Amino acid sequence: VFAGIHGMFRTLDPYTQFLDQENFAYMRAQQQGSFYGIGISFDVRNGELLVISPIEDSPAWKLGIRAGDVIAEIEGVSAAGITTNDVITKLRGEKGSTVEIGIRRKGEPELLHFEIVREKIELNSVRGGFFVAPGTGYVRLIEFSSTTYDELMEKLEFLKEHGMERLVLDLRFNGGGLLSAAEQVSSVFLRKDQLIVSTRGRTPGNEMTLKSRRNGEFTDLPVIVLVNDSSASASEIVAGAIQDHDRGLVLGTETHGKGLVGSQFQTGLNTAAQITTAQYFTPSGRYI
Repeated sequence: VFAGIHGMFRTLDPYTQFLDQENFAYMRAQQQGSFYGIGISFDVRNGELLVISPIEDSPAWKLGIRAGDVIAEIEGVSAAGITTNDVITKLRGEKGSTVEIGIRRKGEPELLHFEIVREKIELNSVRGGFFVAPGTGYVRLIEFSSTTYDELMEKLEFLKEHGMERLVLDLRFNGGGLLSAAEQVSSVFLRKDQLIVSTRGRTPGNEMTLKSRRNGEFTDLPVIVLVNDSSASASEIVAGAIQDHDRGLVLGTETHGKGLVGSQFQTGLNTAAQITTAQYFTPSGRYI
């Protein structure tokens, strides 16, 4: 039955997928907890395993795996046509175990081979919380999870108490995460009822506007948002909201996300269907 569902979904867009028990558990671990692996945010696109970004301080990060790398081989076997479930099965494992991968990197004529020792991947989403210059605070978000807002507020309150007058919010290498976390983070810098993001789909039920539900704690704080080609999804929502409401400037390079809403429909079997249902638009109406 699962194979049949996977087959049907492959006839749709590249981002619609069926999450079986193992895949679904992996996704929930990424959003809420920790796991043992090599430490990459990834996507399977056109049958290729693409590194969206390495997770900071993970084994992949330390070995120099880069955003945009394609994992072409795992344990000497071609990864062409790999599924998301295969990625989880092959790259996760026991703490201290090793896995060998072959990387295809733009500008390199041959595959780059790495032997990676699996470690526990901690998923605290906020790093930093210090001053880069007098009065200039710095906070880095590496993903958007259920704890991101609380972690961010803890850092911002600390910086405020010590004289923060402006903020650098670093969203580089942040592949995204929960929409609810993007809403909470955006709301920190916006006023009540300001639009954060909207979606448009084929049916009226897929059209949605998300607004700030309250006046944020830092509505007057000057902000610079840093992005790069590994910033995606929730990172683009936050950057777009801050930019469109003239709450700050966005600096960096073109971002990476696909700008699509993946609606998740859970079953009672610890599985889910994640189906593309709409497109994201910034407050000024730009396709994200």
